[in-house]
Amino acid sequence: MGTIHDDGTGGYYPDQAPTLVNGQLTPATNPNAVLNDDRPLSVSSVEVNEGSPYAVFTVRGTAGQQVTLATQNGTAIGGTTTPTDGSVDYGTALQVWSGSAWVAYTPGALVTLDSAGIALVRSAIVNDTPYEGAQTFNLVASVSGGLSATGVGTIHDDGTGGYYPDQ
Repeated sequence: MGTIHDDGTGGYYPDQAPTLVNGQLTPATNPNAVLNDDRPLSVSSVEVNEGSPYAVFTVRGTAGQQVTLATQNGTAIGGTTTPTDGSVDYGTALQVWSGSAWVAYTPGALVTLDSAGIALVRSAIVNDTPYEGAQTFNLVASVSGGLSATGVGTIHDDGTGGYYPDQ
């Protein structure tokens, strides 16, 4: 009996001829293959005040599910340094809550969702002087096989939006 997994686990058997090992035919496998994971995944959208040090997103899926994270510009511009024209609105370097502290996220690394199927992810917000109106950027969480979910971070420059302290 064979079992087909749709959760990022199982084996991967490419379209290759089997090999003869100790007189027995052995199917070809690829232990480095990206396995498909189609379990549901979501990322919360957040409304944050420009004076808040961070925007905090909630990634939800299945306990133990692994995701990669990335930001995408919307109308807000992300970066790690502030250009002289003040055009950077949020930090692209992400941090993930470990259960006891915020830890730096390495781009491309896998984050494992906790026993409740949740990961908290934050991005720094840049508080600049000019009024810019509401601006947006995205947090994208992806699982192996290409499924992804996107949350929108809206930065308000008008005294509204949430405040996420550095804790």
